[in-house]
Amino acid sequence: MFVDDLKTTRKICLAILLGVIQLIIIASFGAGWTSGNHWYKLFYGLPGMTAPYSTIIPYPSGAAWWYGLTAIVMYLLLFICAFYVLFTVAQVVFPDRIPFDLKMIVFIDVIFASIVTIMLLIAYAFFAGGYNGVTNIKLVGVGFGYCFWMAVASSIFSCSVVIISGLSWYRNN
Repeated sequence: MFVDDLKTTRKICLAILLGVIQLIIIASFGAGWTSGNHWYKLFYGLPGMTAPYSTIIPYPSGAAWWYGLTAIVMYLLLFICAFYVLFTVAQVVFPDRIPFDLKMIVFIDVIFASIVTIMLLIAYAFFAGGYNGVTNIKLVGVGFGYCFWMAVASSIFSCSVVIISGLSWYRNN
């Protein structure tokens, strides 16, 4: 069974972890702006785009430049993580066609997780810094503080992947 293989188990766990990180990203960015109807604007004061433009990572119509940059980084992260999950599936399905040894695959894990962590931190720096110290921003059920702390949690998870993969790569060298 494939779970008995340590390399395959590690790859599957890493893919699941990165999938969870992406779900956290979608939840934290999509929670407040997924509906941009008249009542939403009236009660919450945030202009939003109506579906289908606000379904995955919504972009409020009156947002500043930093929000657009954050959304672009999030789309890039989704693309990179989807590509990496496909790479992981290819390693599981076609183990003989991937010519890398275990050390090279772990090194790729370290590089990938480092890139994801840096992109998350850059995106959340723009996300958190774009409010210029505004403290009276409130949403019913989900506030911007909640989104920010979800972002911090996902960055910590991604950083832990970097550390674990880096230690594994160092140990195998």
